[in-house]
Amino acid sequence: MYLKEIGITNFRNYKEDLSLVFSHGNNLFLGYNAQGKSNLLEAIYYLSLAHSFRGARDMDLINFEKDFFRLEGRIIKRDREQDICITYFRDRTKHFIIDGVKGKSLNDIIGQFTCVIFAPEHLQLVKGPPALRRKYLDTQISQIIPRYYQNLRDYKRIVRQRNEILKNRQEEHLPLWDNYLCKTGTKIIEARLRAVKKLSSMVKDSFFKISGENAVFEVDYCSTLGPLEYFLDEKSIFERYREKLTSKREMEFRTCATMVGPHRDDLLMLLDGKPLKDFGSQGQQRMAVISLKMAELNFIKTFTGEYPVFLLDDVMSELDSRRRKYVVDLLTQVQTFITGTDRGQFDEEFLEGVAIQNIRCGKIY
Repeated sequence: MYLKEIGITNFRNYKEDLSLVFSHGNNLFLGYNAQGKSNLLEAIYYLSLAHSFRGARDMDLINFEKDFFRLEGRIIKRDREQDICITYFRDRTKHFIIDGVKGKSLNDIIGQFTCVIFAPEHLQLVKGPPALRRKYLDTQISQIIPRYYQNLRDYKRIVRQRNEILKNRQEEHLPLWDNYLCKTGTKIIEARLRAVKKLSSMVKDSFFKISGENAVFEVDYCSTLGPLEYFLDEKSIFERYREKLTSKREMEFRTCATMVGPHRDDLLMLLDGKPLKDFGSQGQQRMAVISLKMAELNFIKTFTGEYPVFLLDDVMSELDSRRRKYVVDLLTQVQTFITGTDRGQFDEEFLEGVAIQNIRCGKIY
């Protein structure tokens, strides 16, 4: 899979209609900070999941002088062209068009175009908060199981509503919302468990290739429901979920918050069976993050049959020369979009086969 062309209208600092044709190999965009490099990658990513990888609200993506933004992408997938168009208006309406046909919902576009983003904040995957690791899992699962993304949206809505019930001490309404919570949460947990099982072997192989160490890097799922022995199938997860909710009832009324579920789970990262964040060196932690990103590429390919597009947002400057070389060596297999401030961050041998463009004040040349 690769992105052949993109059209950008009124997105971030791109005020004028912008049309770009890309190499199906490596594409490098150079420029000073705050010129629009990350905005370009954000536009590409938006075509995949219809939201910003930086956590920005859709409203904030519209150029402040305009009333809407539009993104149009032409994708080559299994040797066939596919057109995707997403338009968002200030009245909060969002339109999806796929090959000229209007989509009915977000589910119609999720999974049509897959991509993986590697940005400096991902270097905090090991030591950062659990929310970062949950997002790492959720993003890749959503791209291969479009319904999963809808389950996440439904689950967040259920948690908000249930927290309001706890806050108002409306205990008579809890059985209904407990059932909604357990049904949707079980689907999320079950999908995450399957994904982690597949990822664990992938990150182990990647870490060994990067580090050359005999140390074993693994990932494991840590749930508020308890040890993995409870997770035999959806039925056992659901039953355990209800038991845990009942046991936490008084605490939930005191805190006015739902204490159990996938919104509080974590992805454990272990080096030789010990928590990487506590016992791994900074170098080992960075190698682990690269392993996770390489695994993400391979994970999506396993299910779709094609590598996703790889976006590297000013991350090369955060890596030493050895790890930069490892990442660059892998780029021959996928279409990449790389941003940087200086050609000096890249070997001349690599630059020979790269389509290079400059970005300045929202203009690309």
